[in-house]
Amino acid sequence: MLPKVVIIILNWNGWEDTVECLESLYQIDYPDYEVILVDNGSTNSSIRQIKEYANGMINTKSNYCTYDSSNKPIKVLEYSEEEIELSHSYGKWTKSSFGRKLIILKNKKNYGFSEGNNIGIRFALKNINFRYILLLNNDTVVEKNFLYELVITGEKSQENGIIGSKILYYYNPSIIQFNGKCINYKNLFLSRYTHPKKTAHGCESNTVKGCSMLIKKNVIKNIGALDPDYFAYGEEEDYCIRAMRAGYKIIYSPTSKVYHKGGGSTGGGFNKITAFLRIRNIILLYRKNFPLLHLLLLIPYLVTFIIYHTIFAMIARKYIVINSMIKGLLWHVGSIKKNNYSLGLDERYLQKLK
Repeated sequence: MLPKVVIIILNWNGWEDTVECLESLYQIDYPDYEVILVDNGSTNSSIRQIKEYANGMINTKSNYCTYDSSNKPIKVLEYSEEEIELSHSYGKWTKSSFGRKLIILKNKKNYGFSEGNNIGIRFALKNINFRYILLLNNDTVVEKNFLYELVITGEKSQENGIIGSKILYYYNPSIIQFNGKCINYKNLFLSRYTHPKKTAHGCESNTVKGCSMLIKKNVIKNIGALDPDYFAYGEEEDYCIRAMRAGYKIIYSPTSKVYHKGGGSTGGGFNKITAFLRIRNIILLYRKNFPLLHLLLLIPYLVTFIIYHTIFAMIARKYIVINSMIKGLLWHVGSIKKNNYSLGLDERYLQKLK
């Protein structure tokens, strides 16, 4: 018998992508899974539109799956942020014999990718008996066997703690966004990637993409959930590093295929938010996980990264991007002075970048 999987999807003002993702997800061939949708404080009609989709009122269109009306309506149960803390009423519902189900957790504000997913993880730990958590981006579409392939890979060994999918570009699947390359943390400037090592347990890597990331429950119990200090970008790398230090293997499954649009939660492209977070978080990753020497070896990569994006920002006259990269560097000055990694970072902080 295949183990139960809880799938967590984060939505923030992106209901169009979310319903396409859900439609592909409710057509997979895996027999035992629950879906938790965490709405990260959407300010548009996302929740209403997603509920209308679940009721069969919205016919989704996709390049990769055909709309199926036979699995509608999908039973929806939604909870506010206050109600999430009152877990006594959940167990009976999640153990019931309903058909297709969708749990919607409604946050008051945007907590970012890390903490948004953590809210779903904590809910699952309290209320659902499962063996795996799958973090899945809302701007993805999955193949029918993607989850089966992930779980089968995970079941090959108790040491296989985190398993990642092959990520293809949604608009051009001949472009591979991720195929198991390992990050060379010792020197990003000279050689950023190395190839994964093939073993009896699968293709061993040192990271996976957070847009499709299967995590064993034991891993979460041993090392905790995602680090909320990252807000977005880099949290999956940090989590994989922590898991490896706890003795788990990071495995890439080339037979699990996911199509990813990318950039939906940050407006797409290299804008002021992604510029700030990319610079800030790569330094944060090294500060948290590596000795000072590694951080010093990161400098050539940072200089090259900043020069590259500064040139394109100047050509496009997007000077705010340059300013945001500088703020990403300066953020660490305040962080070190106050001995505080997070410094109250949230959506409001990011929107104030000028």
